Amino acid sequence: MIHSLVAGLAIILVQDVPRDIKLPVMPIWQFGEWLEEQTGRDVIVLPRVQDKLIYVNVKQRTLPELYQLVEKATAVEVLDKNGVLTLREAPGLERIGEMTAAGLQSSINKLNAKAFTEEEIRAKMPQFEQIQKKRETQGLSSSDPEWKDYMAMLAMDPMKIGVAQFLRVVSGQTLASLPLYENVVFSTQPTRMQRSWPGNAKQAMSDLTDAMEVRNRALASAKKEDNEISYMMFENVRMSQLFEMAGGKDQPVAALTARVQRMPYGVTVALTSFDDTGKGIVSAQEQVMDASFDAVQSGGDPLKEKLAGLDKTYDLTEAEIHESQKLMAFFGGSNLSGTITREDIEWLANVDR
Repeated sequence: MIHSLVAGLAIILVQDVPRDIKLPVMPIWQFGEWLEEQTGRDVIVLPRVQDKLIYVNVKQRTLPELYQLVEKATAVEVLDKNGVLTLREAPGLERIGEMTAAGLQSSINKLNAKAFTEEEIRAKMPQFEQIQKKRETQGLSSSDPEWKDYMAMLAMDPMKIGVAQFLRVVSGQTLASLPLYENVVFSTQPTRMQRSWPGNAKQAMSDLTDAMEVRNRALASAKKEDNEISYMMFENVRMSQLFEMAGGKDQPVAALTARVQRMPYGVTVALTSFDDTGKGIVSAQEQVMDASFDAVQSGGDPLKEKLAGLDKTYDLTEAEIHESQKLMAFFGGSNLSGTITREDIEWLANVDR
């Protein structure tokens, strides 16, 4: 009896002592393991929330205060009942900015789903070469006047058009009803755990093969400089680029998969094409947001206000860069240089303030 009273008192003291808590980006199940170590109590993590990501960097907070912050940031409740901590989806929590099917469909309708002709692609090559050269030597940001043209050229890629065609067929209503944060795979050759391809799968593969062939012919007939290109990969398949040959009649598309993840503000789609041997041809990714989020996406007033004055830069150590890359991956970023705004990281890490 005395032993259990002492153990219970120790747990209370651990929970109620304010302290600095800093954890790297980790899934909720790993956060649960950390809680077990800190409290000495059993922790149950429900499957629905186990793969959500969390990043913690708070100062002088008790564990109950941390639980509240976790709930606000991730919609995961830490339920303390009968001596056990249970991490579950917060019941009845109102999520700010939950997307709507109508808003998502509005954004999908704006995507170009029509393939380009050989002449249209060839006509863009000189301009693309010029912008690409600037991007490789000086860098290119969304504030540059060429940015809009550059993004429009990337959207001409056959795989990007394939993503748009897929989204048109599957519809915003279906996408908005997918489980939050979970990966759902649509396939032309579905396994037991995958969903069947929406619409006419044979036509989708034939159209993509034809579009790749048109792009390949345009590249073969044009004079363009040989640039060394470093390829991004998705699941060991090269990411597609408009001005690089792939697929076509020499390697026709024999299968397609589309991995979709629904987020509170929209969906991320990764489309991958395969040949008849099962080898990946190329992949393409696209993020589509609810149309009502356009202001935030382009740096609307609420975001500008929070980021005001964050313009001082520091050279980071390798360890700091690695930590930053994990953080940026959590928030959806894909590129990170050796120089980054330290205040940006601190702002992201302390959003609860």
